[in-house]
Amino acid sequence: MADVLSIATRDLTEIQSTLGAGEILAYTLPVRESTEAVSFLMVGRATAQIERLSITHGKLKGLLRTFKRAVFSRPDPALQKSIAAAIGRKLGIDRWGARTELFVVPSGQLYFVPWGALDISVPVAVLPTGGWLARSPKSIETGGAAAVLGDPKFFGELKQLAGARREAQRVGERYRVDPLIGPAATDEALRGKVGGGVRMLHLATHAMFDARAPLESSLALSGESGTEHLTAAELFENPIPAEVVILSACETGVGTVEAGDDFLGLARSFYLGGARTVLNSLWPVEDKGTMAFMRVFHENALASTPGHAWLSARNSLKSQGYPPSVYGAFVIGGALK
Repeated sequence: MADVLSIATRDLTEIQSTLGAGEILAYTLPVRESTEAVSFLMVGRATAQIERLSITHGKLKGLLRTFKRAVFSRPDPALQKSIAAAIGRKLGIDRWGARTELFVVPSGQLYFVPWGALDISVPVAVLPTGGWLARSPKSIETGGAAAVLGDPKFFGELKQLAGARREAQRVGERYRVDPLIGPAATDEALRGKVGGGVRMLHLATHAMFDARAPLESSLALSGESGTEHLTAAELFENPIPAEVVILSACETGVGTVEAGDDFLGLARSFYLGGARTVLNSLWPVEDKGTMAFMRVFHENALASTPGHAWLSARNSLKSQGYPPSVYGAFVIGGALK
């Protein structure tokens, strides 16, 4: 809990020294009123300047709500593209100066921007804190390449996930490991597979988000006689060590903004366990689109970096004609390399 609650300050030059050529850190400046303009401290390797946008936090919130309605209430790909384009224009990302990689430290509604749905040409990573790039993460000795879990047995309490089962089987084949499926997909078995740590942890299951108590947000696993819920709080206390964590589940990226503008949820729990990178979804995605995204992501993750694997998967689904609600649902956080 000390890791969660403590505040570490970093000198600007220390942050800049971690950035490479063409990399930009966009640090959102918090505001008191929704009528204030969205503003960033744009940090490059040798530059730092304030960028004030023409859109207020309140109007950005309205755009994001409209986009969400286009995803859920009346799924409309054309409207999704139109709103995503409007969000991109208002943010003006093409003027931020990121030529190779973009890191964003959100505040308020910026946590819910679907970066993959926007017209971007570089990988975008969402960071939990401003000093994240300069942190010394918990060391993980990866004894295995991957651990994969999918479609636990839910005992009729939740809908079984045939698509998640196929997804886990394909990812397991990719990394030449046996996935934990059905009644075998327990917390104990997962921790046994991971051991002291793995490079890649892929979880394809249900996720529950608790808006009032975000640390009670959970991943659904199989128990002895019923569904077992692995909560964010339990992950804080007893981490599952993995360098790259893939949360292929409904609403895993959702958290809540609390005092201090911290973002509490499942992704944050994995960071504190030593994860460098977390890939998650902002909303539920249909099976076909999820499997298509994960196939391209893992193919590229083996040969490239997580950041470029994310961008390649986004671009692949976009070129295949999937709507923004599919190719824009996945966000990547933490390290891009």
